[in-house]
Amino acid sequence: MKKAFTLAEVLITLGIIGIIAAMTLPFLIGRYNEKVTLHKLETAYSLLSSAYSSLIFEYGTPDVWPDRSYNGMGVANMFAKGLKLYSICLTTDRNCDLFTGKLVYKTLNGGDAGSYKSLIGTGAKLNDITVTFLMRSADCRGWAMYKWESVTKKSPYYHACGTIHVDINGKAQPNRYGVDLFEFIFTDTRIVPSGTPPTPYYSLNTSCNGKRSSSWDGSTNGNFCAAWLLINKNMDYLRKEVHW
Repeated sequence: MKKAFTLAEVLITLGIIGIIAAMTLPFLIGRYNEKVTLHKLETAYSLLSSAYSSLIFEYGTPDVWPDRSYNGMGVANMFAKGLKLYSICLTTDRNCDLFTGKLVYKTLNGGDAGSYKSLIGTGAKLNDITVTFLMRSADCRGWAMYKWESVTKKSPYYHACGTIHVDINGKAQPNRYGVDLFEFIFTDTRIVPSGTPPTPYYSLNTSCNGKRSSSWDGSTNGNFCAAWLLINKNMDYLRKEVHW
């Protein structure tokens, strides 16, 4: 007759299983969440890029669009022609349900994002994603902060027009750059994930660094993470310092 397990042996086994589960589940859940984030960002990037190509083909580059106002309303309305955008409104509109309440964005590590803690421009809904447009350069020649005047024709940022911010889960937390909020640059030919090498001034070390506690020289730690995520298909920058 086979000897049955004792209660003590069963409890010890269950305890070991519990310890292993406690050690591995957070890792597995974290990796799963990263895959979800990547999928949502890839979807948004694909939709925006496809719509942008169609707009340029039909209406020309943004520097000749009828409404090139800084607040991005004209850009948002143009994108609405090719995408099912809704709830289009200025981020400063108190009646806009996209940005009402205490919606404060933070840096990659949860720090104060300074002047970037509130998005400016025109926001819109794209499925369950919030997209914000800002026309920074009406002639698509870049702007001073990112040193665009120094880029060459070979740069992915050549003739930068403005920025697009994609919040993959709307107002839901954590509202952090590089975690659920990602930045793109739209030039006069395409949409480029911020951080795509070579960058004109800032780098992953300053703008997508899991070890850096704050921002540097006007940049926001986390706003260059879109390129890393889309190219490398991971969010390793959350755990360590990454380099191209």
